Amino acid sequence: MIPDILAVEEGISQPVRDDLISRGHNVRPATAALGNAHALTIEYDEEGNPVRFNGGADPRGAGSAAGY
Repeated sequence: MIPDILAVEEGISQPVRDDLISRGHNVRPATAALGNAHALTIEYDEEGNPVRFNGGADPRGAGSAAGY
């Protein structure tokens, strides 16, 4: 069974937390950093060929967005 808890880091402002609570989420402060995330999106043309890559890296971590 998955717990019904939405853990948030301290950087999440109180107004955002209050909004999440008003939407029914069981918001609880995290006791430690939750990690970081990196992402890549690929845009394709009409024929399905990749035409653009966009990357983003979480500034809290040591990673970076790079491509070639």
